[in-house]
Amino acid sequence: MEETNLELEIEELSEAPDVTEEIVCAEETAEANEALKSEKLSLESEIAALKDELERAKAETDRKAKEYAEFRELFPHADPCELAPEVTEMVEEGIPLAAAYSLYEKRLRAKEETAKAHNKATREGGFGSVGHSTGEEYYTPDEVRAMTQTEVRKNYQKILRSMEKWH
Repeated sequence: MEETNLELEIEELSEAPDVTEEIVCAEETAEANEALKSEKLSLESEIAALKDELERAKAETDRKAKEYAEFRELFPHADPCELAPEVTEMVEEGIPLAAAYSLYEKRLRAKEETAKAHNKATREGGFGSVGHSTGEEYYTPDEVRAMTQTEVRKNYQKILRSMEKWH
């Protein structure tokens, strides 16, 4: 009978599920769960960073839209697609578009006024008219540097003749 009981026990054990397999499977599942938790945390962190970046980009876009609207209101004659490089540089440095353009225009007017004053002085007895009975007008290097592009184009031949005397 003892042999029969032993045989029955052996038979029962052989039919019982493998505990080792279940333990290994449970360990693998736990490791997989930990990996998934870690990946979930990483993805949540990445999502939060992307949301922050999106908010910053939206705020920047809104700021630029307001600056553009203000620019169009203050300077309806100006084409924002054809801004001078100086204006673009100032905007890239953080100066609002309308302020940068206004500063550019003010500097441009100051240069034009300086050039006009130099030209007037030249015509009224400055460098160009002293001792010249021919009536030809000459410009100093400083006067030429102070001229606008339009004035340089207009006085190009006189500037070339003046350059011959600068040596």
